[in-house]
Amino acid sequence: MKLHAKVGKLADALALADLLLDHPDKLTKRTPALMAVHISVADDAAVFTANVLDFSINVKVTELQIVEPGEVVVALPALAALIAGFAPDITSTLTTTGANLFVTAAKARFRLPTLRTEDFPPSLTVDPEIARVEITGTDMAHLLDPIAVTANERVSFYLSGVLLHDVAGDLVSVATDGHQLIRVAIPAVEFSTDRRCMIPAKAVAVLKKLLKSSKSADPRSLVVLRRSKALFAVEAATFTFTSRLIDAEYPFYEKAIPQASGNTAVCNRKEFISALRRLIAVAAKDGAVGAMQWQTSGELDVFLPYQPDDGFDRIAAETYGHGQVAFPLTQMIALLDELTGDRIHLAIGDAGGPICISMGDQHFLALQTTCVFNFQRNAA
Repeated sequence: MKLHAKVGKLADALALADLLLDHPDKLTKRTPALMAVHISVADDAAVFTANVLDFSINVKVTELQIVEPGEVVVALPALAALIAGFAPDITSTLTTTGANLFVTAAKARFRLPTLRTEDFPPSLTVDPEIARVEITGTDMAHLLDPIAVTANERVSFYLSGVLLHDVAGDLVSVATDGHQLIRVAIPAVEFSTDRRCMIPAKAVAVLKKLLKSSKSADPRSLVVLRRSKALFAVEAATFTFTSRLIDAEYPFYEKAIPQASGNTAVCNRKEFISALRRLIAVAAKDGAVGAMQWQTSGELDVFLPYQPDDGFDRIAAETYGHGQVAFPLTQMIALLDELTGDRIHLAIGDAGGPICISMGDQHFLALQTTCVFNFQRNAA
């Protein structure tokens, strides 16, 4: 195998592949083939593949000169770091000789030992394909937002991922850890009519980085989602990412979403977060409980229900009906930090039900569980 290519093109491809190894588990660390990249050179392109068994990535590079087709497997972190050390606009040459890969650029020459190609894991292939849909990169990025509230797989295996399923003409993604829930919807054709298209949180985290690093999370970029019964793939302009699905059926989360009520406060998200952070600053202990209340006065009160004399704040809001509820401060702030809108709608229904957080439309919904607090008794 021998090829000539600009360092920048090779560095970009290797950097994307290397994202799979950001946080390798113990098995990956002690298995050289899982810490490697497979380079396949044929026709008019080179394909760089990384595979950690549960998910894989293929990155295609076409702007190069192929002298001799072939394939090689070599340590990914070493090759990525080596190529990244050259100026991006110079030309480098990759050549295999025996059990070695030689990398030359300018007046430099380096040698890396290769691994046996038969030790590299077999490709993850969506076959037979049962559904596909084309959406924008921006919509794909939004569908991954629920990762913020996925459960730890050691605690709840079937909640340790993001579900994709169809709802009334929308493709919906949802995740919950039992305390918080995020649900995102985008218009799309039919893709997943069951509740088994569950992408593991680790795969979602890698995919988010891939979309950002490859600049694919853009309204002008299109990505294709494909699935089989066991695999899920995203094909972008510069990469194909494939992941195994969680082998379980997602629970009926809809029963946790309360009916709409007229008790709503609309406020600036950043102002609300700042007010909550001020409460945490004076709270007596970690895991502090916060509270909010409103009438029809156009103001939203936030305070420490167990320390009413130590923390009280008031921010401007559009208020409808009335509300009074306690919640875990740290969890609420973490949830709000994941949102991007300027204004949020806070709604509460029956006593003991969750706080519903939205942007005022049907495309985004977050739930935050509440805390038990007797406001009447403590006001007496």
